Amino acid sequence: MNIVLVNGDWRYLRRKWPPRAKERYFPGNSEPLIPLELAYIGGILKDRYPVQIIDLNLPETSPLKVTYLKDQQDLIFILTTAPNYLFWRCPPLSIKTPLNLCGEFRRLFPGSKIVVIGPHGSVRPTDFLKEADFVLMGEPEFAVLKLVEMLCNKRKNAFSEVDGIAFHEGNKFFISNRSAVVENLDGLPFPAYQMFHLQSYSAHNLPPGFNYTQANPCLLPLSTTSRGKPRPGTYWGRHAGTGACNYLSVLYEASRGCPFNCIFCFKNRFRNAFRVKNVDKVIRELKVLKEEFGVSHIYFIDETFGLRTEWTYDLCAKMVPLSLKWSCQSRFDAFTPNLITKMAEAGCISIEFGLESGSQQILEKTAKKLVREGIQQILEACIQVGITPSIFLLLGLPGETKGTVEEARVFMERLPVRKCRFSGAAFPIPYPETSLWRVGIEEGKIKGDSWCWEDLPDVAGTIGNSFTRREISKIVRDFNYSFRSHRHNLLGRLVLKTKFILKYG
Repeated sequence: MNIVLVNGDWRYLRRKWPPRAKERYFPGNSEPLIPLELAYIGGILKDRYPVQIIDLNLPETSPLKVTYLKDQQDLIFILTTAPNYLFWRCPPLSIKTPLNLCGEFRRLFPGSKIVVIGPHGSVRPTDFLKEADFVLMGEPEFAVLKLVEMLCNKRKNAFSEVDGIAFHEGNKFFISNRSAVVENLDGLPFPAYQMFHLQSYSAHNLPPGFNYTQANPCLLPLSTTSRGKPRPGTYWGRHAGTGACNYLSVLYEASRGCPFNCIFCFKNRFRNAFRVKNVDKVIRELKVLKEEFGVSHIYFIDETFGLRTEWTYDLCAKMVPLSLKWSCQSRFDAFTPNLITKMAEAGCISIEFGLESGSQQILEKTAKKLVREGIQQILEACIQVGITPSIFLLLGLPGETKGTVEEARVFMERLPVRKCRFSGAAFPIPYPETSLWRVGIEEGKIKGDSWCWEDLPDVAGTIGNSFTRREISKIVRDFNYSFRSHRHNLLGRLVLKTKFILKYG
């Protein structure tokens, strides 16, 4: 069997026009990032079977590239439905790309097997079973191995033994009653980074204050401002000029999952329970990334980095000799000022924080279990040691009123926002099986069993409150403008205002 790991063509999400298209269908970062789930699977399969990766999300990759596979026999395509593991919790609100790709593979390679993994199939696998042979719900790494072994050994009657599997069984579907879970992260192999052209991928969340030229001289900007300066965080890990490029940024995972149950978080079927890798394993793998791949910046995709305090102190102490720069995402209450100092000493340069709301009332309604007191202290501690904090919010959560929006605005004004990166306010998406989604069904805004992905943006920000979509769009537009306009001159503010009007209406 020949295994082909495939990431779809998500480049339409990076188009600049129309301005609303990207925001509507993908709330995450649309730049090409390494599909870490495929790297894990590649690491598991590469010593057992012939494996290759086709990432159609890269600018230089043509969809025609798959046609060269016509001469190969016994193909198994493993297709992910989200651009990368980092955004499984906020995937594109459309299944058009993976569905079309399944159809093309079926047409071009009628004798092949097609396996779909990813967040979309994890909640409703039947969406894909018209074109795909199998859908794996949940965390796919070891489930893929078990399924591939069964296909190679022609054990057709044993497919139901695979955790999280869904497939055709005669005239009906077999859908497993449990999702696949990787119980022990230490059992995962080193991701097969060598199967990717690492220089082609973006460096995620590099802060505006980071010295790109000295620390990552090979990074080229994806886009620039009107004055020709690189836009923060929009960098490819590409070759610059001639000669070898020894400075790269990659995604890496040291822990997985989150023990909290925010009403908007899409994680019930995957990346749910909190687990960590052994610190020594993490250090060994980071050392390989630096010494053998030339990596100089790591972005930890962990949902709640630092949640285990002693583990984090241990990791930071052992990262100091590596001299790596790194970034992460987490909660405000996962850190103390002292821990932040240790993280800076270990090379941390930026942290993404989900504040979600500046209203304590709304935070309580979302089950965020976050208290506003102490947030300013954490932000100031980051700034003091040279870590750039990023903040993002959600407007239009259940219970939201004009009063709570104003409360959030006043709270934000008390924070050192001008020394942070304000990632902006967005609409809470009612992802399937979240508490927010269930409220939407109760209110009749989501169609129960007949819902579709493409309809979810239409009700985002209107569930559990009295706002219309038009009203919440204006609120988000004005809120974002008020906290971003200070960086611009008069002409820049006019351009920004026009952009937001086109984007939000």
